[in-house]
Amino acid sequence: MLNKKNKFNPDFDAIDKSMQAYKAVWHGRFYLARLFMIPFLIKVICYMIIFYLGYEEDILRQTLVMIPSFFADGWLIAQWLRTLGRGEKWPYKYNLDENGMPKERLRIKGILSSMQVYVLIKLVIGGLVAFAIIMNENSSKDVAGEVTQGSVLGFIFGVIAIISSVWCYRFAWLHVPFALNCKMMDFVEAVGGFMGSIKIIGMSLICMVPIYIVLTFLATLIMSVAGVDSEGSLSIFADFILTVISSAGEILIALISSSAILLAYKGIMEKNNV
Repeated sequence: MLNKKNKFNPDFDAIDKSMQAYKAVWHGRFYLARLFMIPFLIKVICYMIIFYLGYEEDILRQTLVMIPSFFADGWLIAQWLRTLGRGEKWPYKYNLDENGMPKERLRIKGILSSMQVYVLIKLVIGGLVAFAIIMNENSSKDVAGEVTQGSVLGFIFGVIAIISSVWCYRFAWLHVPFALNCKMMDFVEAVGGFMGSIKIIGMSLICMVPIYIVLTFLATLIMSVAGVDSEGSLSIFADFILTVISSAGEILIALISSSAILLAYKGIMEKNNV
């Protein structure tokens, strides 16, 4: 456990840890390529189902359709975190005891628990986003330009929601300590409170923004080459290519961001001799 005699402040360089995460993923690219394909294909299939069923604007139903993809992504990220944090590579050769059970039960427990926590986090985020959209739609029904009790309450709720989201952002990465069989409260204490969450948000942006820029450039290029039909829609082939690119980008962002969180967490724990 962390030393609670002194006030603990998260002490990590967000930029440095982000750069280390990029380098780690780049150096492990050939290994990750073997793990990548199944989660990638499942994600593409889930997105195609969403488009086929017309759930593009229904966040809640999108989240439910994406559950298989969440499990696959959670497995990929957990395997990578075990490699990055414990040096264990997939496929892992287990040693069996006299009952035919693997001795490395902690590895199995870490991967399974990290997967479950990752899926739970995704479901909670999807539910919160759907709830926020519903609240926004209800508040928009107020008369334009007229200050009503509902609009004031909506503004107050929005401010509280933003502050709460920032404070809770660190909990969106609980799958990281679970993958390494670390205690959840150790992770929460290590990254700190509100300011710790702000630093993690900054680190996440460093991991996300460059990839989003590349994805936006590729999407713009595809749309300009493919063009649109008479109804202003992209061709099926162009939609498929965009889905493939966005799916790969989502997985890559999750890998880099989780790696940065892991490296920051390990650095904090090492500095505190834990």
